[in-house]
Amino acid sequence: AIGGLSAVTAALAGAGAGDSSSGLMLPCIPCAVMHRSTGCPGCLAHVGTSTLNTFRKCFPFYLSIHLVPFAVLSMGKALRDPVGTVARATAATVRSTAFISAFVGLYMGTVCVHRNTVGRDHKLLYYAAGVVAAGALLIEKKSRRAELALYLMPRAVDSLVAMMVGKRMLPAVPHAELILFCAVSGGLMHLYENEPDTLASFLKGTIRRFVHRPKAPMPHSASMAMMQVVAENDSEEEEEEEDEGE
Repeated sequence: AIGGLSAVTAALAGAGAGDSSSGLMLPCIPCAVMHRSTGCPGCLAHVGTSTLNTFRKCFPFYLSIHLVPFAVLSMGKALRDPVGTVARATAATVRSTAFISAFVGLYMGTVCVHRNTVGRDHKLLYYAAGVVAAGALLIEKKSRRAELALYLMPRAVDSLVAMMVGKRMLPAVPHAELILFCAVSGGLMHLYENEPDTLASFLKGTIRRFVHRPKAPMPHSASMAMMQVVAENDSEEEEEEEDEGE
């Protein structure tokens, strides 16, 4: 904090804004102030430290994301080849963590380069930095890029809607996220029942794990799967009543 204050004081003195009568304003906040998360005065050191910190913090998170599906959704394969499963999960974790770390480094680096070359700040700079940082997506596997895009698109829409609600351009709808979740879930189940070929194999397999009963034949639709659940529950209740009667 002291270093950041010193940087502001030096910048004010250099710009001639130390005298309040001059009316001069700083063209942008000095980079040294923006580097308070790492405490590095230099831009290059700040970008490198931020990238390494992001990798260290995100690695356990991505390891759980990649390892849990191997262990839960493919339990038999994981037990047959545990070393290979851990190796594949670790490689995927390193790749995903490198992606998010590069994203952070590219974003911060773009902002610092603009500040040091142009010397001024503009809100469009941060949009441009986001576009540059998006190039880190090329580090990820091609199959994962579509998943990340599908994840980020609703977050972008959510941010846009929140901004428009804050500016009173849209009305605030109570429990809007819950309503949207129910509508999307209903749409997924409709596609699973009527047009299953339009769903990704991973999504289709995940839904099947929740609606398919292992002892029953493979259902042709979600409705049939639910009927199987009801029939199994009825038979279990009848068996319990017979046991109590005896």
